[in-house]
Amino acid sequence: MLKLTLKGYKTRKSILLHGTFLLFIGLLSSCGRPLNYYRTYNPEVKLEKSLSTINKTITINNFTDNRSIKDKVDPNGYVNPPRYIKDLPVEITNAIINDFSKNLVFKKIGMQMDTSDYIMEGEIKNFRKNFKSSFFKSKEQIYIDLECKIYTRDGKLVSTYSGKSIIENKVPSLFGINKFLMNQHIRINDAFSNSVLQIRDQILKDSSKFVYN
Repeated sequence: MLKLTLKGYKTRKSILLHGTFLLFIGLLSSCGRPLNYYRTYNPEVKLEKSLSTINKTITINNFTDNRSIKDKVDPNGYVNPPRYIKDLPVEITNAIINDFSKNLVFKKIGMQMDTSDYIMEGEIKNFRKNFKSSFFKSKEQIYIDLECKIYTRDGKLVSTYSGKSIIENKVPSLFGINKFLMNQHIRINDAFSNSVLQIRDQILKDSSKFVYN
């Protein structure tokens, strides 16, 4: 009888500790004012130089934020502009412009639509990070979905390109949660970079279409 009592005590203790951990994660993901970890995020694309360069100029207009209303206001969403970032579409666009320019995807990233050979119009379909908890485990899900269309200067559609990343990470125990949260911007930018790489690869495969003069 004593052994059973001790076993029951340990089980209840384990459940209590796990419950406390889940409560901690829940507070991080749903509080109106998250910890400072959340306010350090800055969208950044980290990719290698393009394998080839399209010998044309392109203007990249600001991406349109077409996330659902729920994603924009839900406190579980990671990058809600009112709290975490001044203007998500502008920051996303700037990060992509920097990557295309630095890594020579096109000959030149133009600033004037009337002098560029091509124009890119982008859309943010999803850009979020959530904590998902069950009774025995918790995980972080990063979901990024981007789409862009490239047009000739006179408005003819060349093609549509998309990049989607869905990454899940196991949330560590309380002893590792501090480092895990401190590095979350790295994991989000890894997913962001992967989505942009998909778009870049699709554009390069279409290089023969970029013959507009």
